[in-house]
Amino acid sequence: MHEQQIIEIEWEVPSSHMPTHYASHLVVQGTEQQTFVLSFYELRYPVLVGTPDEVKSAASRIRHVPAVCVARVAVEASELPKMIQALQETWLKCQQWLKTSTMPAVVPTGVFPIMPGMR
Repeated sequence: MHEQQIIEIEWEVPSSHMPTHYASHLVVQGTEQQTFVLSFYELRYPVLVGTPDEVKSAASRIRHVPAVCVARVAVEASELPKMIQALQETWLKCQQWLKTSTMPAVVPTGVFPIMPGMR
């Protein structure tokens, strides 16, 4: 019988290579390979300048606003419930923090391990 070893993960976010984007839209696609592809989009609003009448006129001519895909992530279908749970737990923690008068700079996060033995 093999004893399972727990290996700690050292989380790294290379800020110089990975900018943070505001994802305003999410597209979720299921594939034939039992995988979900999550595509995160950022709306790129046009810059409108001028007098209030000029801005209003320019805005009335806008027919679309581009949504640029800023990240695509593939997740195995079997792991999606863990991801959803981590999102729900983090959202609930955030709601609790919002009820207090002291909001921390970073709200406690939810982590979902994908590989057994990793945490």
